[in-house]
Amino acid sequence: MFIIQLKPTEQHISIPELINRIARSRKYISGPVTSPYDEIRAALRENEQSAKYRLQVERAVNEAVANGWLEVTTFANSEFVKVGALVAWMLRCEGSVTQSGVGGRESYADASLGVLLERATSESSPPSDTRPPLQRLQAQEDSILAELKRLGCNLLKLPKPPAGKSGVKKDVRTTLLTKQKHIFVSKRVFDDAWQRLRDKETIGDE
Repeated sequence: MFIIQLKPTEQHISIPELINRIARSRKYISGPVTSPYDEIRAALRENEQSAKYRLQVERAVNEAVANGWLEVTTFANSEFVKVGALVAWMLRCEGSVTQSGVGGRESYADASLGVLLERATSESSPPSDTRPPLQRLQAQEDSILAELKRLGCNLLKLPKPPAGKSGVKKDVRTTLLTKQKHIFVSKRVFDDAWQRLRDKETIGDE
């Protein structure tokens, strides 16, 4: 179970800081130290466990973003997660978000939780995309291929961008992030789908 502590005034958090904050919340209980050597071994063991846990956190966050479970917002070429989106994801993975209110008011996390609970009891709020994860990933790839074909591109010989100008990848990304927000919730989701197509050798450069 993931746990994250937000500062009272935080309304959003960057992806790297989100990973760091969750990883730092991991606590390990070691046995009694009987000698300096035991203390060193305990420290090394805790560092190893912490590194493994951080890797698990990083994978979980990246998977959540790629699958659209964790909604991100792009600003100034950086990706951020709003408190409401973070609370929704934590509910999905049985984690928890703690945050204190300011001036006796309800915290952003608690307010977001209230909205989600109200929405869950309403029949008028269907999810934006109910397809299983694998179908959603395939839909992302299909949309990229369709847009490339619409632009008249040879999928295996994509033109290289002229010096100082954007290429076909950026053109496709701009279009899909505007017209198909329900499956491309962020720049990272698009980039991951583009890379999958490259890895499969479905698309390539000249």
